[in-house]
Amino acid sequence: LEEEEPPIQDFTIYNQQDIFYVRSKDRIRKISIYNILGALIHESYPQENNFEFMSGLSKKGDVLLIDIQPEEGRSIKKKIIHQ
Repeated sequence: LEEEEPPIQDFTIYNQQDIFYVRSKDRIRKISIYNILGALIHESYPQENNFEFMSGLSKKGDVLLIDIQPEEGRSIKKKIIHQ
């Protein structure tokens, strides 16, 4: 059974088979991922609209803070819980 990707809003973050996906209408300049204590655990410069990372950065139940910086406009911060 293949899961459908959710529709893209300004940006979408979802977890599918232990991989987190970030999709955006705009190109993403930088993504920073922090743990709940504010420590940087991952940083990438994808330069495209899509990004994916393994959930091995955290374990189930962990809270992650994701800072998405598009090429244009303000950065977007989102809190997610690894499920």
